Amino acid sequence: MKGSWLEDIHEPVQDWSHDQMFSEGQERPEPEKLNDDEFKMKRYRASETHQYLLGLKETREKSKASFKRQTVFLLSEEEDEKNRTDDIFTNVTFKLVTKHFKEPDERRFGRRQFDEIQESCTKLKNCSEIFVCPENDDQKSTASCKTNPKSILLTGKAGIGKSLFCRMLVRDWSHNRLFEEGQENAKVPDFQFVFMLTFCQLLEEEEKRFDLCDILNQSSLLNEHLVIDESLLQYMIENPEKLFIILDGYNEYKPHREKITGDFETRYPNDPHEKIPVPALIAKIMKGKMLNGAVVLISSRPGEAEELKEILFDVRCDIQGFSSLQVLEYIEKYSREQKHEEKST
Repeated sequence: MKGSWLEDIHEPVQDWSHDQMFSEGQERPEPEKLNDDEFKMKRYRASETHQYLLGLKETREKSKASFKRQTVFLLSEEEDEKNRTDDIFTNVTFKLVTKHFKEPDERRFGRRQFDEIQESCTKLKNCSEIFVCPENDDQKSTASCKTNPKSILLTGKAGIGKSLFCRMLVRDWSHNRLFEEGQENAKVPDFQFVFMLTFCQLLEEEEKRFDLCDILNQSSLLNEHLVIDESLLQYMIENPEKLFIILDGYNEYKPHREKITGDFETRYPNDPHEKIPVPALIAKIMKGKMLNGAVVLISSRPGEAEELKEILFDVRCDIQGFSSLQVLEYIEKYSREQKHEEKST
């Protein structure tokens, strides 16, 4: 897969600083005539840009390393080398939703039987398809599908593996394998940073006021050595399309779900630096009023997902389950980890 956006920019900057931008014999443009002060300033700015990009790359790699460590329990070391999310999840179905989605169908969403879902939805070949606008497919060629999906609703019954699916997507990203090699020529998202917030975790912060930096630093997969600072936040505000944000477990946010679906957030400004109630901040991210252009995935049980019908999602996914073999493997793996933790405490 081709290099990331940061690497694409970083390399020519580095080449310029090392006087390697042009190959031997290649005609070079006439150098710009600068006085000493102008030359020093230009060199300083190039060096500053170089250091800034290096800082972004270092932070991204630190986040990937943190994600790998905190999700290592999902698979054994041997399995981790060869298994992707697609190897774990089976019968994942999804349906692209047009902006003119009919209300009666929307009310039924989440209550269809398995055979009804199979008829109205398309089974995924790769889990990463939820991030890419399908091409040349009559069943999915909708007027709304001109760009890659930005808002994704993931549903599934209790215990089916929604949270695990989310964590496996994050783990695939940290291993640079979220998108298969065959997709490298497609217009796949270039996620530079990923954040995972759980509604269960956000319940503990219900009385607090956060700004955007505060809420991103609540990501469950970050650690004390990886903190979003002002310069990184500014990069994210200016480049929201580089972000993938997961909001896991909407159904667990029972006391405040009406603040998400209603107009509660309209009482507060869309200023990322303003400290506002957590439910309002989450609602603004979900509705694209902050970080508009970021890919936001919300997971929920089907019944509670119906409350989100006023939010027009680009893609709706329904997890149908694991293969029986993988269920046994995960139960055994989880049991071993639990016993290990009990012995350690």
